[in-house]
Amino acid sequence: MLVRSAIGFLARGFAPLVIILAITSCAGQRDSLGLGPVNDVESIELVSPPTSLFVDETYRLVAVTRNAAGGQSSATPVKWRSSDSHVATVSQGIVSARGVGTAEITAEAEGKTGSTVVTVVAMESLLSVDRFANGALGFSSTRETGALNLCVVGPDGVHLVTSLSHHVQFDGWSPDGTHMAAIRFPVGTDPFTSHVVKSDGTDDVLIDDAIVNWSPDWLHRGEVLDGQMTIANADGSGEHHVGPAGFVTFGPWWSPDGTRVAFAYAASASAPSDIYVAAMDGSGLLNLTSSPSVSEEFASWSPDGQRLAITGENPSTGLGSSVFVVNATGTSLLQLTSTVPPRGDVDPEWSPDGKRIAFTSHIGNDVYSLWVMNADSGTPIRMAPATMTAGFARWSPDGSTLAFTGIAENSLHQDIFVVTADRRQLIRLTRGSGENLGPFWRPKDFR
Repeated sequence: MLVRSAIGFLARGFAPLVIILAITSCAGQRDSLGLGPVNDVESIELVSPPTSLFVDETYRLVAVTRNAAGGQSSATPVKWRSSDSHVATVSQGIVSARGVGTAEITAEAEGKTGSTVVTVVAMESLLSVDRFANGALGFSSTRETGALNLCVVGPDGVHLVTSLSHHVQFDGWSPDGTHMAAIRFPVGTDPFTSHVVKSDGTDDVLIDDAIVNWSPDWLHRGEVLDGQMTIANADGSGEHHVGPAGFVTFGPWWSPDGTRVAFAYAASASAPSDIYVAAMDGSGLLNLTSSPSVSEEFASWSPDGQRLAITGENPSTGLGSSVFVVNATGTSLLQLTSTVPPRGDVDPEWSPDGKRIAFTSHIGNDVYSLWVMNADSGTPIRMAPATMTAGFARWSPDGSTLAFTGIAENSLHQDIFVVTADRRQLIRLTRGSGENLGPFWRPKDFR
């Protein structure tokens, strides 16, 4: 189906994922003067779940024991207990959700304790067809014309922004929410053109015959031309290259302050692609990954601009697309998920507070699921019911909800859904009006 192909191309990915259990291993030494162990436990830290649990769901908590120097102490037996076994039980760090409510989970070692609160919820499914009271979302829909066109849904209903006979995919808002970026691709052909249109559908402007990625302030734009990353001012002036021309280049992905760009680059067909970062003027080019055994093809900046979530894979060694986090300086590469083809994890998106990452997991081109994990722990939690297809989420500006593309159980069409970050509510915003996909939140400061 053309619509589904468009999703895969533009969103760069649409898989259930078995929860990855992160287990901490602690190592230590003894004081060389024989004055006793330096690995005595002084504190215990628990890495909490990124969100609430459902009844019958399990989650492995990670207890990090630290010594007086702040380092991880030697392997020490940890005792676990729950304040309310009717809500949750715990054995060897594995929490089993039993009933709705909250329970304090405590880890104890050598007389020291650490605790966290686990909340167990039951998801409430709501239907608010073509209306959303808590914000506005731009998306693409085949309603009315049969081709993808730009739409907006908010408190006052759905507005069809464009009504064209060829596909127009929504690709983001201007900072003030008055304009929309759009990618056009005529039905049955391959060429893509980038446009900007007012949110009322007027003043459609052709930007370029390529896919354009706008800087956060929309004062600059980036695109790949003849295999090379190219940056220009918003009006196309001041065009210059960043990095060398290669066999393949993806991006750019702009830093939150708009001063740097990240992009994926491979020098030849036989070379794996790496993630590079450079200043907007091309200076300070840095290969963040330099990984001969893994090919990376997507990056997402943390809100503070200090880290990037990336995806990398190597099917020849059995590694499907997986999520990694790396510092913007190229240090401390951390693998958060690990998949085996045909399963893959794609499209990592940071929460506004930088503490969580949402991503889409898929099996082949058919099964998609939406997950959230802590940015420092690869222990995902599913964000939508297992009975539905879900993926390619975008956090609301306040981080309280995620909007995503989904296919409900017993439905054949893609629709727009919103789920609260605590998983208490799932709201279906569209139903029975063609294919609806690719939501983006309108900026919160727009009036």
